[in-house]
Amino acid sequence: MWQTVIDAEHKQLEAQELLYKKKYERFAFWISTLVPGITTVILAGTLIFSIEQFRASSDLQRNANEDTQWREIVKSLKVSPGDPFEGIKTPILLKSFLNGRYKQPARELSIELLGGAAYADMFQGGLFSSIIDQTDLHNVNDLATLSRRLEDYYHHNHDLIEQGETRKANTQAELNTAKQDLKNIDVGKTVMHIPVSSVSGVAPSPRQYYEERVQQLQGMLDSTSTTLNKEYSVRDDLTYEEHIVADAVIDVLQRPRSREDRDFVPDLHGLIFEHTDLSNKHLSKTNLRAALFINVNLSNTHMDNVANVQDARFVQVTDWHGSDWTGTKWWKAQFIDKDLLDFLKDKFPNTSAIDAKQYTEDVTRLEEELKQQK
Repeated sequence: MWQTVIDAEHKQLEAQELLYKKKYERFAFWISTLVPGITTVILAGTLIFSIEQFRASSDLQRNANEDTQWREIVKSLKVSPGDPFEGIKTPILLKSFLNGRYKQPARELSIELLGGAAYADMFQGGLFSSIIDQTDLHNVNDLATLSRRLEDYYHHNHDLIEQGETRKANTQAELNTAKQDLKNIDVGKTVMHIPVSSVSGVAPSPRQYYEERVQQLQGMLDSTSTTLNKEYSVRDDLTYEEHIVADAVIDVLQRPRSREDRDFVPDLHGLIFEHTDLSNKHLSKTNLRAALFINVNLSNTHMDNVANVQDARFVQVTDWHGSDWTGTKWWKAQFIDKDLLDFLKDKFPNTSAIDAKQYTEDVTRLEEELKQQK
């Protein structure tokens, strides 16, 4: 009996020992399996952390370099305000900032620079094209700002040309007189009193005086002519640039509008449309306050529901047939050509009783403006 009990206990101990052995083997299996995996995870985490740390450090360094370059560009512009591009070795430097953290100030600075620079090549690709690539309905007003800057420059250039032409005419008249006096000396005629030289204290001979006078005036005339030629070249560049800007604006306006932008009103006040073909184009739902339309084609143009045409001018409009002005208070304009005005009065008169009195007054004002132009 005791032997049976002992055998039973022995078997029980063997069973427990076998169970513990299986548990140990299972534990050892999981340890041998998980430890390499955990090690791999830890190594991977360390590697990822190192990569992120390196990336963050690189970003900080890149941002620091970008900050330094931006400050250098701004500083260079302050050093040479006379020529907006003299302080920048190449516009490519500024183009590089049109993406990234400085894109908005870089865009604003580019608009200001282009508005004060008669560099047609800057509008043939280059900096201007980079601006256009990032232009939509919400920032197309930047191009209207550029157009106004160019127009201000154009008027300044026009004044310089007028002053130069006056100086040239006066110098030419003096030169002609001096040459005639020199001829008079040759035939023995009396000429004006010869002033005493401030250096020698004696009056030069009449011939010497007028020869030197002719040479001096000829030099002044040549210098004035050279300066005028440069100003005329600037004027040609500015005219071309205004045309390029207007075309770019029109291209933006022709893009399909999203549902969110369906009623958005782009601000184009002061924009210059000169020698521009606007036929079949959409200018609907825009702000055209003080815009200038000169020598433009408005045939079949969509001018309906324009938000504002206050002080706009429509001069030498070549065609307007088929244009739609529904919902636009065109009578608020500052000037409208007679034929276009007759067309608008006939096809798109005011239909609101509220605006009836003001409409009559404004149309009368436009008609009086036409009479004063004759």
